[in-house]
Amino acid sequence: MIRPEKTNAIEKPKTKPQERVGELKANEKKILDNLLETIKWFENYEATCFGLDENVADKDPELEKYLKDFYKEFRNFEQPAEAQKVEAEARNSDIVFLGDRHNLRRNQEFSAEFIERAAQPQSGQAVLALEFISPKHQKAIEEFMSGQIDEELFLKRSHFLEWGDMEHWPGYKKILETAKKLGIKVYGIKFQAESGEQDLEDKFFAEKIAAIAEKHPQAKLFVHIGDAHLSGNHLPKALSQIDRFRNKKSTTVLQNIRPLYFSALRRYENFQIPKILKIKSRTYNFITAPLITEIVSDIENLKQFAGKTEGEIDIWSDVMGAEIVAGIRRILGIKITEKVEGLNLPPSDFYPSFYSEEEFETLLEKSPKSLPKEIREQYTKTLEEKGCVYIPKVESRGKIISSNSLIIKRFRLKRIIEELAKFVIDPKGEKGDISNLQYFCSKLFIPERRPEGKKEEAGEKVFLDFLAGKQPALP
Repeated sequence: MIRPEKTNAIEKPKTKPQERVGELKANEKKILDNLLETIKWFENYEATCFGLDENVADKDPELEKYLKDFYKEFRNFEQPAEAQKVEAEARNSDIVFLGDRHNLRRNQEFSAEFIERAAQPQSGQAVLALEFISPKHQKAIEEFMSGQIDEELFLKRSHFLEWGDMEHWPGYKKILETAKKLGIKVYGIKFQAESGEQDLEDKFFAEKIAAIAEKHPQAKLFVHIGDAHLSGNHLPKALSQIDRFRNKKSTTVLQNIRPLYFSALRRYENFQIPKILKIKSRTYNFITAPLITEIVSDIENLKQFAGKTEGEIDIWSDVMGAEIVAGIRRILGIKITEKVEGLNLPPSDFYPSFYSEEEFETLLEKSPKSLPKEIREQYTKTLEEKGCVYIPKVESRGKIISSNSLIIKRFRLKRIIEELAKFVIDPKGEKGDISNLQYFCSKLFIPERRPEGKKEEAGEKVFLDFLAGKQPALP
């Protein structure tokens, strides 16, 4: 399951994003087209691998319309925003809505961080309404928060697996830990009726939130809920029909809304987009994870939803490897000249094999004589530092032990792309330091990424030169 590295979405950028003057240049279009093509590939993969009838949004016209309403409302933004101002506004609000992308852990981690910044002592008492807990399990959440029951028993009593698999739990646990730390009372508002009517669901949420507000009339109310419910005609409309909420000030915090992301990429020079976008009055979008990270998490969620096992669908080999390698080759103009004996494979099918850290250890055990100690140690060091490492083909006594392997210990999208770039540009590991080109390749899929350190600044220059029309020089 996807565990993206943390992105400090509230950090002030070193340079202020500048709005683009004129049309996209030719290579800027290439970058955007590459990202759009990659995303389209993922979407087609979802449809082919899982079947449209297994995607609940495709077999539920009402839900499909509900989601379209959400994306239609949140497709443009007014201007960049500053984290401190958003947090100050939230502290001065009666209600803070936190949109949740259920299967992306970074989303919940950021929500926990935002709650901590917006619920400081000077803001007064606060309560938290959570969609992932049912009201009928209120006793379980209270016993867990007070320490009367442990985590294992809470997960059992709250039927957490009905919400998602256990890979989702750490993110939600972070929210509960933050609430406990701040003394925030937690309430469950999960909708459990079998009916899929979205209006009925929003009405249910509104009634539960109203009941919470009745118990705590002076408290700030945080509502952590699926982001699609936060379109103006959804939950906010249902709440506005309740007298006590008609004059309440609210702030809405969303994350990684796709149309806003692409709108920002087209609007700002060199794709250096603001991390926080003001959509409209008191409504904001924070960019907290790369778009592809979110899409891959969606695929993994569909995999779990469909009951697929790890052996049936290898998200690395089937999804990421082929398309990212193909995208790098498209931009760099690299054509495959080698052939696989007995197989008729198109160029896009040449990509490394993916292994876990445990498989990496087994590989090292099998090839003690073929890998000098210092090289083995360097691979291990890279794996620890980056979370992944590319290992060229290794032969021992005429037998191939490793055939262009990418070892993955933890998910860090930019680092995985960098190692895939090493496979594309220097598959035999003979060309020395190509870190500037590795960074450049990561920007093909995460164009909003900013450089950290001298080596990455060198890669940023390669990227900016490319946007201006200069093709990178390959070693």
